[in-house]
Amino acid sequence: MFLSLILFSALDIYGTGFQIYREPSEDKLSFLVFFRVSSNDLIFLRDDSLWKATYRLVIEVFDEKGEVVQGEIVQRDWHLQEYMKTLMRSVTDDYSFSFYVEDFNAGKIGVTFSDVNSCKKSQLFVSLDNPVRTVGEILIMKDDSIVFGDELGYGERYDIYSSSVIDPCIFSLSRGSVQIETEQCETSTLLGQDIFRHTFTAPKDTGFYIVSFSNGLDTTRRTIRVINREYLDSVMTEKMVEELVFAVPPNQLQILSRKSIEDKAAFLNEFWGGHDPTPSSERNEVMEIYYRRIEFADERFVEGTKGWKTDRGRIYVLLGLPDEIEDYSFQLETRPFQIWYYYSRGLKFTFVDEHLIGNYELTEPRGWLDVWRDYFDYN
Repeated sequence: MFLSLILFSALDIYGTGFQIYREPSEDKLSFLVFFRVSSNDLIFLRDDSLWKATYRLVIEVFDEKGEVVQGEIVQRDWHLQEYMKTLMRSVTDDYSFSFYVEDFNAGKIGVTFSDVNSCKKSQLFVSLDNPVRTVGEILIMKDDSIVFGDELGYGERYDIYSSSVIDPCIFSLSRGSVQIETEQCETSTLLGQDIFRHTFTAPKDTGFYIVSFSNGLDTTRRTIRVINREYLDSVMTEKMVEELVFAVPPNQLQILSRKSIEDKAAFLNEFWGGHDPTPSSERNEVMEIYYRRIEFADERFVEGTKGWKTDRGRIYVLLGLPDEIEDYSFQLETRPFQIWYYYSRGLKFTFVDEHLIGNYELTEPRGWLDVWRDYFDYN
């Protein structure tokens, strides 16, 4: 979360975020609201041939006395054609709007997000103690999409926005005491708000920088972190290759592990491209399911090693969620154990915590993990 002037929060929901900016406009204060929700955070119900989710966003602005001075309610219906997309964190709905508040200096803002179908609700309050003067807060966009967070890829182009009641407005980029760039901004319009914009290229040296807007009277600053996405991509590629253990035969994976990062990336593209059930779509559903299972196993089955390397994690990645789990974790006369049932496959697995340290090992059927490839869905 960004404190003070800029608000960003996941509201305890994985893929949901808000970013709110206050911009001065003569005698009024303009609030620019950017919102993103992941399909994986909502419940979708069948609606004829589509899948439909409905969510509600309530924003309340409170003055210093705690009284509501402005409220906005947005309710949106979101339709998806494929059920699989309703489960994907990467599938998002982005929405933005603006509203005005008069005679507001300080207070707080409350944001309530609710999923209508599940009645799940999350709420967030952030103090707005620092009044906006004649220069608004700094907004960063890339390819007409809001940048959630402060990480920018080195060498990438961005549009930086801020408003000012005094013309001209100057953009500057600095690192420490070194001024890197200073330019006069051009005027633009965003969400109906007159605003200043400057397009710049993020430096190729990674690290922390300060971007600022100044009108000669006031200055607004924001810290950004420039990162090397190529390096991060290479780290992700190595991770994705390591996690192919359930999809690629051991001898082939061993050969692949010795290849260059470029060859590994090419292999990933070719391998998952060959297992894409809908090549004409933007997403590879099979790959998404595979790595989402890996991620869930890492979060859920932590037993001193990576979750997907544990017995329960391996079974989960291979077969997905069981149809039923009998959990006997608190036993007085026996070791803690769990039984997983996959009725549609005719499979039943027993995991026992033999050493009472939370490590559940597969005891029945013995040797199943040696022949698991016969059951794997993605080969």
